[in-house]
Amino acid sequence: MKLSAFHLSGIAALLFPLIVGGLFAQPDTLSLSESVKAAQQYNSNVSLSQSAVDQSDARLRELRANRYPSLFFRTHFLYAPDFGYNVAITNGGEYGLRLVAGLPLYDGGVKSALVDQAANNVERAQLDIERTKSEIAFGVRSTYYEILRAEAELRIRQETVRRLQDYLTLLKQLQLGGVATESDVLKAQVDLNNAVIAREAIQQSIRNAKLLLNNLAGRPLRQPFEVSQLSTPDTIAVTDTLPSNNIDLRLLRYDVEATSYNIAIAKSERLPTLAISGDIGALGIKVRDWRDETGYSVFLSLDVPIFTWGGIGHRIEQKELMQKQKQLELDVKRRDVETQWQATVNDAEQFRRNIAQYVSNLKIAENNYLSAKARFVGGGGSNLEVLDAQRLLLETHLNANNSEFQLRSAIANLLRLSGQ
Repeated sequence: MKLSAFHLSGIAALLFPLIVGGLFAQPDTLSLSESVKAAQQYNSNVSLSQSAVDQSDARLRELRANRYPSLFFRTHFLYAPDFGYNVAITNGGEYGLRLVAGLPLYDGGVKSALVDQAANNVERAQLDIERTKSEIAFGVRSTYYEILRAEAELRIRQETVRRLQDYLTLLKQLQLGGVATESDVLKAQVDLNNAVIAREAIQQSIRNAKLLLNNLAGRPLRQPFEVSQLSTPDTIAVTDTLPSNNIDLRLLRYDVEATSYNIAIAKSERLPTLAISGDIGALGIKVRDWRDETGYSVFLSLDVPIFTWGGIGHRIEQKELMQKQKQLELDVKRRDVETQWQATVNDAEQFRRNIAQYVSNLKIAENNYLSAKARFVGGGGSNLEVLDAQRLLLETHLNANNSEFQLRSAIANLLRLSGQ
């Protein structure tokens, strides 16, 4: 069936907005908080940490269940012909059909210590999820700040290329008037070519950083996005408190507590254990007589350690030494975290001062470039002075941009040290 011109125009009118919308669709704009939230929700490392929590919780439920009596169904059958083993030993065979239950009445506190230790492990595993999320947040912040730094550098590189292109055009005009030489033009062309290469390199860095951020946030790797611009960060809110919530320190405290349970378990070996078990059912020689062979039994056992050649004492000593080691690790880690914290605070303040100094230098460097350019045009300067002034202006721009990135990175490290 042929479509009329009216139908074709109608279809075109419907498809046109879709085609245009697809061609000119704007990429997503990701804020820093959205990026961190998405990464902590979709990053696979969080699922791995959650798996450790689930395993620890299952272990805790197992140990709690072991405190209650266990009930088993047990059966066996033994056939021994008369011409085989001695009948006085085998009774000609045996069968059993019983329900068996057992319960430790006193174990020196082993099960309670194991339950407490397992509960401690569950809490530690849950805290390890927080550490994973904190490390993910640190990675996202660092990558986000790198994108901001690289995009700012791209703008600087683009401005440098534009400035050198204008200067090269001016040189060619001056060459026609005999003010500039061929060598002047070639030197400026080399600087322009280098500036174009540097611009392309930073564009590649932006693409790689965005690829990494998509990976961290659990987004499609090639999904385009833009980042929101941020104001110069403030360190006051971050540096008011010491890193008392540092997750590594809190994890080590759980490790120290775990060693106390190991000591309690080892010391319980010196104590007696009392257990009771019983069964009810049928136990006899001939299955056909099972009605006459039903009954029950109760078994009570007591174990008292008397002499172990010092084995128990040595085990206790090992656990106590391990506890001292963990406590020392905690003390060393605390000093290390406090040192990192103070050093990072000092660095952040230095980077803030650097930013202010570089910003003031930018105006000076720009005036220096314009002055060198004017002197050269007027015949009182050289091309090399202009190019040197251009490089100094570029360097000052890059130093100011890098100092802002370093300040943001320092604050990201402070947040990581404080468990955020």
